Order: sequence, then structure tokens, then C-alpha cells
Amino acid sequence: MIEKILLIGVGDVGKHILEFAAREDRQFEWVIGDIDEKRAQWTCNNAEIGAAHHGKHPKFRPIKIDLFDIEKTNKIWGIFVNCTITSILFSIIQWWFPISQ
Repeated sequence: MIEKILLIGVGDVGKHILEFAAREDRQFEWVIGDIDEKRAQWTCNNAEIGAAHHGKHPKFRPIKIDLFDIEKTNKIWGIFVNCTITSILFSIIQWWFPISQ
């Protein structure tokens, strides 16, 4: 069984992680979640193209995830019970330095 990694957020950091991950020798199924599913698909396509130039063929599955929709998010977590790693990269700086104090 291939291990899964769930990456939430394909902003600047998420894109870089995906580009590096696509060139890894170890095979994972990367589930890429973002509120904008088209952006997630575009990011996966770019990473796959870059990896193909290096002879790599990563497995990406872009999905739409809206973390503010609690009910749908709870259903998504149930799918990834056996997930190896979960990385959430959405506006984490706001949690460290709140705008309104």
C-alpha cells in the first residue's frame, strides 16, 4: 500500500514543497488540498512537468478543501485516517501574530 501525504494549501510555501517532493525517489500519494481546486490542479501539473524532466512520476491528487466548512472538513479527515503526514499551510502567521489585538 502506498503511503499518503496530505498537503493543505498551495500558496508560496506549498508550491515549493510540492516542487521538491515531486523530484523525490520515494513514492507517496500526494493529496493536495486547497480552497481553489483549479489552483491545486495547476500546481500539481507544474510539479509533475518539472518532475518528468528528471525522470520522476509522482502521484498527485488535487482536491478542494475549505477549512472553514467544518462539516465537509470532518468528512475529509475520515478519508485520511492512515495518512503518513499532514501539512497545513494556510495563513499560519496570523495565528502567531494576530492582526487585531
